[in-house]
Amino acid sequence: IVAVDPSKPRIETAIEKSAKENADNLVFLEGDIDLATRYGHFDLIFTNFVLHWLSEDEVRTTLQKAVECLKPGGRLVGNILIKGHELAGAILMTLTGKNLAETLGYYAYPTTSWKAWFLEAGLEVVHCREFTNRRARFENVYKYFQYFQAVTDGKLDLIFEDQRSIAQLLADHGVSDPMAEYNVGSMALEFTVRKPVASGTLPTGSANGR
Repeated sequence: IVAVDPSKPRIETAIEKSAKENADNLVFLEGDIDLATRYGHFDLIFTNFVLHWLSEDEVRTTLQKAVECLKPGGRLVGNILIKGHELAGAILMTLTGKNLAETLGYYAYPTTSWKAWFLEAGLEVVHCREFTNRRARFENVYKYFQYFQAVTDGKLDLIFEDQRSIAQLLADHGVSDPMAEYNVGSMALEFTVRKPVASGTLPTGSANGR
């Protein structure tokens, strides 16, 4: 199993956790999918709530690299956010004149776009299902922003410069009491796509297909 992440702290955390579980069949790489190619081709690539951080051009490039890494019949499986964080987006637009994609590199593409990109990359769509991602509860709206700040490497610092002036901005976007419990929900897409099997080639996982 080859695990890849561009974040050094996340790789270090994963290594610590795997050591506690005595997992000895894992390789950890700091970087992107390019590094995985040195380990050959794979039966399965799994990505969990990552691809919505990529621009359209980056999505196309990443899917093409995934195709190159997969064995014939190999699968790309994952989850992607397709809708969410509207409040953070509205606040940032007001403060900076830029949307979430421009400010944080967070994109929420619709399912139709993902299906089109999968097919464009030469992948067969096996399964696609939209679902309501779990609702996260925060002590107040500022705790939510702190969470979002953490997952975006501190790019929301602007929101914390003057919370009193932000309170009116929040009220304008339907948050009358910033200190009340704040619930966040989002829509996501779970998917399974497959690299086609060439004529005369056994798919991965068959008796003679490895």
